[in-house]
Amino acid sequence: MTIGRAQFRAGLRLGAGFAAIFAATATQAQEIADAGAEEIVVTGSRPIAESEAAALKTQKESLSLVTVVSSDAVGRLPDQNIAQAVGRLPGVSVERDQGQARYINLRGAPKTWTTLSFDGINVVSPEGRDARYDSIPAAISSQVVVHKAVTADMTGETIAGNVNIITRSPFDYSSLHVAAKAGAGYVELGSRSEYEGALVLSDRYKVGDGEIGVLVSGSYYQRNMITDNFETDWEQVAQDQRPGFGSRFWARETENKLYRLTRRNWSMSGKVEWRPDSDNKVTASSIYAIFSDDELRDNYIFDLDDRQGDLVANAAACATTVNPTPRTTGYADVCIGNTPFTGTEYGVDINQRATLRAFRQSVFTNTLSGSHDRGDWTIRWAGNYTQSKDDRSIVGEMRFDSPSTRNLRPTVTYDFTNPNLSRVRLFTTIANADGTFQAGTPVTAIDSFTKPLSSFRSLDAVDTTDAYTGKLELGRKVSLFGGEGVIRAGIQYDKRTKEAVENELLLNTATQFAAAGINTGYAANSLDIPFKGKIPLGYSFRYFSEDAMRAALAGANGVRVFTPVNANYYKVGEEILSAYVLASTKLDWGSIVGGVRAEKVKNSGSAFGGAALIAADSSSTLFFPSLHF
Repeated sequence: MTIGRAQFRAGLRLGAGFAAIFAATATQAQEIADAGAEEIVVTGSRPIAESEAAALKTQKESLSLVTVVSSDAVGRLPDQNIAQAVGRLPGVSVERDQGQARYINLRGAPKTWTTLSFDGINVVSPEGRDARYDSIPAAISSQVVVHKAVTADMTGETIAGNVNIITRSPFDYSSLHVAAKAGAGYVELGSRSEYEGALVLSDRYKVGDGEIGVLVSGSYYQRNMITDNFETDWEQVAQDQRPGFGSRFWARETENKLYRLTRRNWSMSGKVEWRPDSDNKVTASSIYAIFSDDELRDNYIFDLDDRQGDLVANAAACATTVNPTPRTTGYADVCIGNTPFTGTEYGVDINQRATLRAFRQSVFTNTLSGSHDRGDWTIRWAGNYTQSKDDRSIVGEMRFDSPSTRNLRPTVTYDFTNPNLSRVRLFTTIANADGTFQAGTPVTAIDSFTKPLSSFRSLDAVDTTDAYTGKLELGRKVSLFGGEGVIRAGIQYDKRTKEAVENELLLNTATQFAAAGINTGYAANSLDIPFKGKIPLGYSFRYFSEDAMRAALAGANGVRVFTPVNANYYKVGEEILSAYVLASTKLDWGSIVGGVRAEKVKNSGSAFGGAALIAADSSSTLFFPSLHF
């Protein structure tokens, strides 16, 4: 590297500045010392190094295989949610949605095989077994411990491993502690902004011979997004019997999903911890975390197999030259020159969806726990109540569909040769007198094709889970195989109930649209603004108007009422009584951990079968032995 004269002079000035500061500080320190003042102690910290050291210490001291993300203050984790933070660890993979980490997978196993815990207490995610980690802000954690070895003290539903979020404690800090973080960003796609902030307040107070610590924290993150994407679904076609059909998969439909999103994560937590002495601790904690996704989705689906039955099954070979005037739509028809990746279809159905969603997922968990040491004996106990909610509500959804008349639909040429860019081009469709069809003039604006409003729908859909847990564990230090060992025995009781309730408002006739004052033409429900994405669609379109959607909902409320969707209702419950014994020992070469867990499981469920509510239940006893070296 070459250093210029200006850079060299700047370096000299900077060095001289540090020297001057050092000299002045040394002079002041000497003056204070000469005056007989108190000793001055200067300390420094290396936050990143200290956080990494804490994580490595936890991993080293663990008796089983774990990896750890550690942070000792707000802002030391640069990630907004737990999934992003854990995704940095080795041996962990994450599933993403719209570029954001959402689910966690261990060892490539399904996401339902990994359980979620707060301070060692299993928490049911709003989605159930599919624990979503993007709904949990990273700011609430001091450590995230990923257990990759399943031991007897973990519930039977833990198959691949467990993600344990250890929340901050007031005793993580020596006295009054205040930490804050604020940030802002700019997203180039769609010219959108993002914001985040977090605050932690903690202090400790003398009470008799002991101390009480109090900690409160909060966090907020908002991301405004524009995304555009395409999806193509493939299938084998029963009518395609020409030679080579066994390896041909045709695009059943191709679609573009065009999103305008605002996503938010925010949390509030509080913890009170009483330590009467060094051997006893009682903690009460409460955490509320919510993830919201306000979504405006424009969706254009080209239903390519809409008239699949036009193709006659024939096993004979045929010429595969391009025929611009076929009698079929051209779907899966190799005899007119179409292939699965390129071709032309005549009179394709467009299914258009304009959807305004208000998605919410929240976890409200409350724990009272204690830890008591009596020489070689330890007692651990905890009680927890958690409520999880999955709100899948749709504020409004308008559906527009092409008419059945073929020449009112577009002719579509498709090119799927580039897996990163599915392209379609649109033309008018000409119906010839002899029953054949051909492409007409090119069309750029997709909304110029006739697509009458077929339905307006609003949905209130909330799944609520209530869970109770009680846990007691007794442990004793012993000598096992010549090493320092521990034997632990515990009992646990879990009771969980989940109820899914949906209520729908639906208009699907011209009379209802008129009564609600809903304009059935798409132009009146759309905005004349430029395309905000980057992926070339091959056509132009108009984004739907949020104001028009909300006005349609207001009008629909005056015509129809929300009615229960009994077909989607269910209520399930489980009650688990478990006991376990676990022994572990540390030796010079490593550790041994073994044990067995027994669970008595009772399941119940009810759902509608037709008009009747049908209930069922079951019971089983399960054993889970484990041994790790």
